[in-house]
Amino acid sequence: MEFYKLGFKALILTLTLQLTLVSCGHREPMLELSLERQAIEKPFTFAEYCEEEYDSVYIIYPYDDSDKIQRLPYKMSSNLRNYCSSTSADTYSTILFIRNGAVEAFAEVKYDKAIFSPPYLPEKLHAFSFKQQFILDKERRTLLYKE
Repeated sequence: MEFYKLGFKALILTLTLQLTLVSCGHREPMLELSLERQAIEKPFTFAEYCEEEYDSVYIIYPYDDSDKIQRLPYKMSSNLRNYCSSTSADTYSTILFIRNGAVEAFAEVKYDKAIFSPPYLPEKLHAFSFKQQFILDKERRTLLYKE
């Protein structure tokens, strides 16, 4: 009987986590894999790697202030806002995909794929056009592409 109770609790917890993730918006699953294959010193945009079209992206840098994340002007679920505030880590950056003023999707990009953070990107600039060109250097640091 105890085993049954534990199995039921695990099922409830699993369903709760799935509902939480669904309410957060969807992930852009191919982004990290695509960035892993991105050629060094070759310009790229997020538009090349995403299945959908967005207006802009907002990059949450490592150690970003959680209060600042809570005050972002975009419509987003409180679950996603809290998740982004609590997961500002030093091993990845979180990229929010914005359409019509709302966060529609997000992706976490680990540093071994691409480093999205200052000083390689402007510290005070987090929002970029969806079609902004970036470039990876030999250490996989992401820079703004300038022709």
